[in-house]
Amino acid sequence: MLMWRRTPETQRPTTWLRSSSLRALWVQKQLLKPTQGKVESTFRARVKKRIENLVFFVFIPAYAILAFRLVYIQVVRHEYWSSMGEKFHLRRIVLHAKRGVVFDRNGRELAVNVPTGTVVVNPRQVPESEKPKVAETLSQILGVPRERVLKLLAMDRGYVYVKRKAPISEVSKVEEKKLAGVIVEKDSRRYYPAGSLASQVLGIVDIDGRGLGGVELSFDSVLRGSDGEIKSCVDAMGRLIPSASREIRRVVNGKSVVLSIDSALQQRAEAELDSAVRLHGAKGGVCVVLDVSSGEILALAQSPRFDANKPGEASPEERLNRAVSLVFEPGSTLKTVTCAAALDSGAVSTEDTFNCSGCLTVGKHIINCVIHPPYINGHGAVNIANILRLSCNVGAARVALRIGEERISTYLRRFGFGSRTGVELPGESPGILPAASPWRDITLANVAFGQGVAVTALQLVSAYAAIANDGVFVAPTVLKRENGHPKVSRRVVSEQTAKLLRKYLQGVVEGGTGKAAKIRWYKVAGKTGTAQKAEPGHGYIPGKYVALMVGFVPVDKPRVAVLAAIDEPSGSHYGGVVAAPVFREVARAAMVRLNVPPDDWSDTFDGAVPSTWPKSH
Repeated sequence: MLMWRRTPETQRPTTWLRSSSLRALWVQKQLLKPTQGKVESTFRARVKKRIENLVFFVFIPAYAILAFRLVYIQVVRHEYWSSMGEKFHLRRIVLHAKRGVVFDRNGRELAVNVPTGTVVVNPRQVPESEKPKVAETLSQILGVPRERVLKLLAMDRGYVYVKRKAPISEVSKVEEKKLAGVIVEKDSRRYYPAGSLASQVLGIVDIDGRGLGGVELSFDSVLRGSDGEIKSCVDAMGRLIPSASREIRRVVNGKSVVLSIDSALQQRAEAELDSAVRLHGAKGGVCVVLDVSSGEILALAQSPRFDANKPGEASPEERLNRAVSLVFEPGSTLKTVTCAAALDSGAVSTEDTFNCSGCLTVGKHIINCVIHPPYINGHGAVNIANILRLSCNVGAARVALRIGEERISTYLRRFGFGSRTGVELPGESPGILPAASPWRDITLANVAFGQGVAVTALQLVSAYAAIANDGVFVAPTVLKRENGHPKVSRRVVSEQTAKLLRKYLQGVVEGGTGKAAKIRWYKVAGKTGTAQKAEPGHGYIPGKYVALMVGFVPVDKPRVAVLAAIDEPSGSHYGGVVAAPVFREVARAAMVRLNVPPDDWSDTFDGAVPSTWPKSH
């Protein structure tokens, strides 16, 4: 009998195998097993493939886009979103640094800070029903239009300025009202105790305390200091969260500045200048007092001026610093530089003379001399001393034509013309010298007596200070020097030349065009000038002059150099008539202020020596 061999796979009961129908069913099942497994395997592979495709084409790009977006937001646009977050969740409270005080040389305060307050409102904290009342109250106290306050209260912001730099009296009233959403912050504003005194020198500041002119601008980084800051978290209503952390940046107050200006002398110079401008119906004027050895500017007066506490009322002309920014032809005052070049270079001696017949023809041009009695047909034969004493145009022109362009140009630049002095004031002009070289003969002749060049008042007085200082030029400064020692100096002429020029300039005051500058008890040296005003492209303007007087005192041991310039005087326009009296009074006041002993009593009190010398008023 046929029997199946029993194996682990085919082992079944023998009786079950004997049935043909059951055997056929079993065989069919065994044959179907591989096919069924293959179908299941194919299905699983398809599902796996679909999952892989879903991950590759959907999830990976989505994650890549998300990662790119995160990088874009957190790296590329970090500053933007950070600022937006701070805008809505942080409040910055500025702790204003105290601006440094400006003192004069004697410790008098010229620019200080006075306490004020800034009134701020948080519209989100003001109930709608209270806004009209708050607006009305703030309007009445602060003087701000009610409609404007209502517009501020309508803003969807947590911090809005209502009024900055409000007086303490107004701030106190606001605090007393305890208005909802109204905040008062401590602040300060710049105040100038002397009003218009030295206003162009001091300058002004803007509402944020930044310098806009004068010393306030030049030394802004020193005076301003560094503001502090508090960063605090706020809620949706803009209210401070007490438990939130704060970042504090410390306040660094500004440093004080001590000027070389003497307030008393400055006040006297301004008064004399104002008087002369009114007397002669002039457009304006400048007066500068310079310490010849240190270069310190003791006074820099101008007319007109402005009240530094009311800068909005000042015109651009009033705010302009005429002494350093405006240029003018120096006229006959430049003859001193011409003579200095001639003597110092050795091209001309003290005995050399130059003929003046009243006029000089140079090419197609005629140079005229202003002749005063007893002279009729020119000044005749004049040496260097008389060229200065008589202010002889022809003589100065002949000197320049003899020594040549190179020497004149060299000495002009040595004395500082054509370049800025370096004074610590903004807007300084370098002046103007003839550009073309070689100069034409008429250009050289004109430069000799101060035409065809333009200078500032500070340049001109600094040049005369160099002669007073034994030929050494000292850079001018508005700062008080430590120990009185200058930082920048250079020799421009020899000591011998400087002493000769001092002697000749003394002759101008004692017996020449500068007699009105004589000061009793003091020997004075100086030079007058009457400069025509020119308009670019149109030549000289008829009837427009600048009257000048510049010099120093005392002659033997000079202490100060003084310049007085009156712009466009009406009527008489000569420097010896218009500017010399201002020079005299300011120089006299300087001698008293600096306690300089008189050097000549011979013409006073019949030889009796008084116990005190004159006081300025």
